[in-house]
Amino acid sequence: MAGEQAVYEQPTLQGQVALITGAGGGIGRATALRLVQAGARIAAVDLNLAAAQATAAAVSAAGGEAWAAAAEVTDADAAEQTVAAVVAHWGRLDALVNAAGILRTGTALETTPDDWRLVLEINLTGTFLWSRAGLPHLLRAGGAIVNLSSLAGRTKSILAAPSYAASKAGVIGLTMTMAGHHAKDGVRINCVAPGPTETTMITALPTEQYDQVMAALPTGRLSTPAEIAEVIHFLLSDAASFITGQCIDVNGGLFMG
Repeated sequence: MAGEQAVYEQPTLQGQVALITGAGGGIGRATALRLVQAGARIAAVDLNLAAAQATAAAVSAAGGEAWAAAAEVTDADAAEQTVAAVVAHWGRLDALVNAAGILRTGTALETTPDDWRLVLEINLTGTFLWSRAGLPHLLRAGGAIVNLSSLAGRTKSILAAPSYAASKAGVIGLTMTMAGHHAKDGVRINCVAPGPTETTMITALPTEQYDQVMAALPTGRLSTPAEIAEVIHFLLSDAASFITGQCIDVNGGLFMG
């Protein structure tokens, strides 16, 4: 009616079950707290059990249902067993967020073969393994996956090592390929590519490197984990029902692709 202010209704995930890797902190924890506001039940998975439990406690304090587990994202058996345990606990899986990851800085000459393999295993293979474990259940639910890529996977990086950039570019390719395979099955698969974000990945950098990152930001500030979580929530919801195979840049104008 004339004179009435429109009220925006947040997309709901009421009754859905969302599993989040890397849920112990940063973007993973912020995503858990955002999704519970939308009505989702949260399976918080992290290498650090205490961190996963802290996220679950925060979800419970916000009035939601939570379940916590420790798992190594590079362990295929752990992925299968953890997903099976979530489905046994709640009877379904509707959403998967692959947020676990590690950052390395430096040049190719400064990157050892072992460190190359470690970063690729955690950031890229881990995303594949948990997607593979979750897909059979998501196919039944008509669910969605959101993977975490990075600005470093989209363009030249300020500081990231080649291993990190390659892993995050790989996440984009993996996302598009899986999305193409499963669009007809009713499963949407997208990724988010954050720029520098206020997490320990960035705030723990040496002062010189941190200052270099800050100097490059058009907005003059880091993004917050909550801002990234908002985009993840949107992509998991029915508000994004016709979006699949996309990489959404959230970087404050640092890269405009």
